Amino acid sequence: MREDKGSVSVYFIIITAFIFLFNALFIDYARIAAMNLQLELSARAGVRSVLSAYDEQLYEKYGLFGRGGTDGNSIFNQVLDERFSGENQAAVQWLDIKREAAHINTAQLLGTHSVFERQVLEEMKYKAPIDFTIELINRFRPLAEGLKEAAATVDVLDNIRKLFDERERKLDQALKLQRTSAQSVKSSSLATLIENGQEGVAAIANGYPSYISMMQSLPYVDAKDAYYIFQAINSYQQTVNTTLNELQAASREQAEAHRANREKAKQAIHEAAALNEQIRDIVGKSGQSAAGSGYEALHRQEATEGGQIGQGATGVRVESDDLKDIRSNLNDYVIDNGWFEHYHEEIEKQVRDYDAIQSQINDFVQKVRIAIDSQEASFSLSHDVSSLRQTFSTYKQNYINSASVLSDREQELNRTVKADKERKEQEKKAESKWSEARGLLKKVNALPDTKEASDQFEQLRQRFEDNMRLNGAVSEPSGGPEYGNDPSEQAAKAMNSLGSMFGGLADSLEKVMEALYLGEYGHARFAFFEPERLRSIFDKNADNSEGQSGGSGGTMLEVSNQELEYIVYGFHHPTSNLAAAYSEIFAVRVAIRTMEGLIECKSMGHPLLVLAAAIVYGLEKSLEDMISLVKDGSAPLSKYAVVPIRYEDYLRLFMLIHGSREAKLGRIIALIEQKTGYRLMHMPTGVSGEVTGSVNLWFLPGIMKQLATAGFFNGKVVGKRYETTKTMAWSYL
Repeated sequence: MREDKGSVSVYFIIITAFIFLFNALFIDYARIAAMNLQLELSARAGVRSVLSAYDEQLYEKYGLFGRGGTDGNSIFNQVLDERFSGENQAAVQWLDIKREAAHINTAQLLGTHSVFERQVLEEMKYKAPIDFTIELINRFRPLAEGLKEAAATVDVLDNIRKLFDERERKLDQALKLQRTSAQSVKSSSLATLIENGQEGVAAIANGYPSYISMMQSLPYVDAKDAYYIFQAINSYQQTVNTTLNELQAASREQAEAHRANREKAKQAIHEAAALNEQIRDIVGKSGQSAAGSGYEALHRQEATEGGQIGQGATGVRVESDDLKDIRSNLNDYVIDNGWFEHYHEEIEKQVRDYDAIQSQINDFVQKVRIAIDSQEASFSLSHDVSSLRQTFSTYKQNYINSASVLSDREQELNRTVKADKERKEQEKKAESKWSEARGLLKKVNALPDTKEASDQFEQLRQRFEDNMRLNGAVSEPSGGPEYGNDPSEQAAKAMNSLGSMFGGLADSLEKVMEALYLGEYGHARFAFFEPERLRSIFDKNADNSEGQSGGSGGTMLEVSNQELEYIVYGFHHPTSNLAAAYSEIFAVRVAIRTMEGLIECKSMGHPLLVLAAAIVYGLEKSLEDMISLVKDGSAPLSKYAVVPIRYEDYLRLFMLIHGSREAKLGRIIALIEQKTGYRLMHMPTGVSGEVTGSVNLWFLPGIMKQLATAGFFNGKVVGKRYETTKTMAWSYL
């Protein structure tokens, strides 16, 4: 009996031991789980506390978050210590967590383009008035269709103008060569030798009967009289030889001149015919509008939600049919192919007409020599002289005196002389206006700067290049504005440039909303050059002292006064960005105003005259717009859309179409670094915190160590303490 009772006690003890072991394991495991949770929460709190120390200046001025202030490791360790120490908590501490090690790692540097752009987009997503930008774009939309037709018209007319002028020059060259041949005959000795009644061929014909008579009387006269007769005979023969030699030499010289001029004239006509074919090809395609252009892209772009056409522009449309009508009259510039063939034949005929003179001269010379040698009284030279004079007279009638053939040809070549004269007058006015505009724009580029301003831009260049290199981006090559001499070419370039701008605006609305945010960020956070400071340059009536408002020229050109212009264009020179901005604004004005001019001057009829007058109109109105811009701060978009567009509005539009994303981000970062002295590549916007903690195990550290080794939970057991590491990462975005 005593043995049975003892077995029950042993069994009970064994059961109790297993229960105790099981509870001990779960208690230590619960402490490990609780410790892991506490360590994770503490690490998270520490990381967030580190990020709470952001740079206030950077945020207030630029809306950007970057780590600043107290050392991050110090904040992180302080937060961990406070949470582990149990201050302000219950008196009984069930977990005695010990910080073994802790540190933070920085991440997502603000100078990195992707990080910087993400912060900008987050900032502007709630603050950017992009509705205004969309409204600004939509103000241009009503002009898109008219500008598309105007661009096509200007492009066609400018191409035809160059070809037309060159073709006319070639035809004038051919006519001049014909006149040169004729004038050469007139100024040669042929006219005297053939037409003079007392000399030349007349003297030969008139003296021949006397010559025969003297030759026949020689046998019957005495020696004394024979001497005088011999002298008279010799004199006549010398005169004949001299005259015939001069006649043949002059004839050959003029024949060679006619043939040389003929080849040159035919080549000129051939080149004119080739130019005419180019004109024909352009005219044949002139009915096509600028399909696929930026104008069409913006015209077809549906209005973005929230963006309404600006007040004053609603419903405004330019009648594009007026511009198409101008191109419908271009057939007048095409000459039929038969006209050139007839002109070729006319040039050949002039040579044949002269060849007839030379042929009769040769016949006359031969007959005279035969008559002299034969000494036959039956020979008569008067008829030959009369025939030669008649042939020569016919040539003179056609090509020298009344020059009926050449005069008729000249009238044909001058078929548009009145319109061309008016066009040339308009083109001279255009050249004068363009010279004035070019001079004003060059004055902007020639504003006096200082060494201080130049040094600032050099520092800015270095910061920009450093940032681009660290981001693995390539700097864009840039060139300054170009000012040609031909106002027509400048108008065509302005049209093409504005078309590219419209295409860029359409793309921004349709595809790249980020570009809108970046542009608005630049406008909201950076200074632009006040146009009133240039009033003395553009407004002749302004006081010259106004151009110096805001300080001397050099101070006026410091980086801080033209930050937005630098972001748009990226020139590292005190005046280049301003010159580029005003040149581009002027080009926009020229394009829009030239479109108006084409409609206003349509009644002039002659397409090239319309173009020249439209360019004069466009340049005059554009100069007025620039004066209004620097005087009042804005200028109307167009007479068909009377809404004010400010200087900074143009910059906001140009921001959408100029430069790559990387280049603009690099310039913005360079400006921020220049202004604050910070290096954004050293300024993190995210951190990761790593903390290693431990907690003592109450019961079975050996068994827990085995379980940890087997992978039942993370961490390790060192002695009687469980140790693990937690990593938490956080960023401002």
